[in-house]
Amino acid sequence: MNCTRFHLRYYSTSHFNLKHTPGSTKVDDALQVFDEMLQRQPPPNIIQFTKLINSIVKMKQYSTALYAMTISINCHCQLNQVAYGFALLATIFKQGYSPDQATYNTLINGLVLADWVFEAVELFKKLLREKVCEPDQITFGVVINGLCKVGDTSKALELLRFMESVSCKCKPYVEQYNAVIDSLCKDRMVDNALELFTQMMHWFCSVLWQATN
Repeated sequence: MNCTRFHLRYYSTSHFNLKHTPGSTKVDDALQVFDEMLQRQPPPNIIQFTKLINSIVKMKQYSTALYAMTISINCHCQLNQVAYGFALLATIFKQGYSPDQATYNTLINGLVLADWVFEAVELFKKLLREKVCEPDQITFGVVINGLCKVGDTSKALELLRFMESVSCKCKPYVEQYNAVIDSLCKDRMVDNALELFTQMMHWFCSVLWQATN
């Protein structure tokens, strides 16, 4: 699976690689190298990514460096190299940054893709317990899909109920309901699936009524 490209002014740089990139290189040139690194199959090792990101940090382009690291994490996770993704997370901490929600969502999704659903759930719980960041719709959706993927429909339903509760700021979307309903049907619990579907309709009608009154 190809990683999403980070486009800048694109030109041929077949001989332009990391070792030719001094710390004083312009940001657009550094990102051009980064763009090329993402296209390599297999991708460069974690040390090369870290060196390039460090060069961007030296230019004091901190938000760009963080964005580049998040893209790198996503690429490694999509290539089933989630361990490299966590290595990059360590680099983020080492640079003194605080990873954003998108970074954690990427890692949780990477764990699910690697069939490490238990570890994904544990990371999700850690974010909630330690209030590292506020989980969003994507976070909940990935965890619910992961639980359904491994057949733990009851836990997925439990998490959906938590989203419905007043203590959760992030309310469920139809996608989260669909995942659980589909999993219930696969478990041959069609009556429960129909009941949840009815509850979903009542839930959204209630939310719509509150929003318009």
